[in-house]
Amino acid sequence: MSLVEHLEKLRHFSKVTTYRSINEAAQGIGMSQAGLSKSIASLEAVLGIPLFVRSQGGIILTKEGEILLRAAKKILAEATDVEFSLRALKAAQVPEKIRVGMYDSIAVYFFPELLSYLNSIYRDLEVELVVHQSSNLAALIKNGELDLAIGVYPLKTRQNMNFSLLFEDHYSFFASSSIAQEVERLPLIFNPHAMDENGIAIETLLQPVLKRRLSHRVYNFETLKSLTVLGLGVGMLPTKVAKPLVLQRQLTPVIIQKTPNLFGKHKIGFYASSKLLNAHQDFIDDIYRLGERWSKT
Repeated sequence: MSLVEHLEKLRHFSKVTTYRSINEAAQGIGMSQAGLSKSIASLEAVLGIPLFVRSQGGIILTKEGEILLRAAKKILAEATDVEFSLRALKAAQVPEKIRVGMYDSIAVYFFPELLSYLNSIYRDLEVELVVHQSSNLAALIKNGELDLAIGVYPLKTRQNMNFSLLFEDHYSFFASSSIAQEVERLPLIFNPHAMDENGIAIETLLQPVLKRRLSHRVYNFETLKSLTVLGLGVGMLPTKVAKPLVLQRQLTPVIIQKTPNLFGKHKIGFYASSKLLNAHQDFIDDIYRLGERWSKT
């Protein structure tokens, strides 16, 4: 296999050089240490040279590694420029302003990437953000107060909006890795607003658990996640929200007796106003593509 077939690994290699160790880099990138080590080892194998040496102060680039890093930065920058140029070809019909809604966890992870992309491609576009519960976001779309939102699929098809699926998710239980063995004595931390794809409150599904243990009600998944990491209870979280912290070994999936491991299936996606879609279909399709790429990371 040739070097050009390892472009994704070049990105990993470039990222690693900004950290002191593979372990630290894996946590920062959101990969497992084993996966990142394998990626770097594959590059070294195809080139037949070591790219790093290990020292007491951390990893150090070899002379060959420094040459590859300079080349990798150029390759990745040119790939980004080509992508931006191609997408800019579709920028003829762009609104002057777009009002975007997201629920808390999506806003934390996706909004910075969305804003950076829009500022790079559609430089004159003004972007406003509203962070709210998914049910409220759908209502704001319906009432014309938002143009585009990302949230849980509305139970009923709502007038004047269109839904585009990004991914499906489930809820599950997680605990701080330092106290996962104490799971049965910990209180449950859950979000009473959480619902499955049929509109059934997750709190209803948890009633057998709630009757036999202390619980904390937290109406924000980012706060819920933070309290779980701090070891204050077993957190009920969407698996997508918990995944980065599981990879970083801050959270561990746990099992609650007499309760399914995965439950509350739900769909996450874009919903856009019909008015925006009718006027700016190419622009919205471009945002959808960015969302699809993000959802696979």
